[in-house]
Amino acid sequence: MKLLPLLAWLACAGPALSLEIRNIQACHGPLGPARTRLEVTPLEEVVYRFVVAGLKPAANGEFQFDIAYSMTDSTGKVVLSDTGRHSVVAVMSGDATPATAAIQVGPTAPPGDYTLRVTVTDCNGGGDAHFSRRLTCKPGEFRAINPRFFHDAARTTPGPAGGLAGQSIYLRVLAAGPKWEAGKSSVALRVELTDLEGNTVSRQPVTTRREITEGGPFRGIGLETLLPLAKPGEYQIKLTVIDELARREDVITLPLTVGSP
Repeated sequence: MKLLPLLAWLACAGPALSLEIRNIQACHGPLGPARTRLEVTPLEEVVYRFVVAGLKPAANGEFQFDIAYSMTDSTGKVVLSDTGRHSVVAVMSGDATPATAAIQVGPTAPPGDYTLRVTVTDCNGGGDAHFSRRLTCKPGEFRAINPRFFHDAARTTPGPAGGLAGQSIYLRVLAAGPKWEAGKSSVALRVELTDLEGNTVSRQPVTTRREITEGGPFRGIGLETLLPLAKPGEYQIKLTVIDELARREDVITLPLTVGSP
């Protein structure tokens, strides 16, 4: 008789879940467009988004999992590592949830090849899964990096590159490696919209400028602006960051979608 409850539990238990990481994509922020320039530079934030499948929910309906990452150089030496715990409410049936992993390259990171390893561990069901990606760090130079889009003026809620006609989006980009002269640096941002062939469609560029007198050569300068979305369509957003003291510039071009309200 004591064997019957055990047999009944085994009949209902089903197969054990196997943790799996799917749809891995390098991106400009959690909701931003896919990233195509995979070489990195000091101060650059590298973000990967993915789906974790095979998770077991806790009694309160939450998925709980750890994301650990480590960066090793070409000799196998660990140069960066961290672990964070994540709790996500399983609002729909299933065993999967989206997640992101992000690391920031140090301001004095030596050039060379590095390997990023991301490991996800299920805190409820046990088991883990991982993926690795090769990154090449280039020497520090003036670059436009870390373009990020937001829903709100405080730039606390990440958003996609785009929205609905009549809305405005908020964006931020970092000018890395600007020239410092007599304790001062000055940079500017020019934002233009083009069609998919590269023809300018914005009436005039959106521009912003920033001059600071604190920091130094290992500090980036953040530039922020507001971009109104006027007409539905598929566009490209051209972000030109200008080092005014060195008279040089760098450009990032990203896809942008404006939908009908």
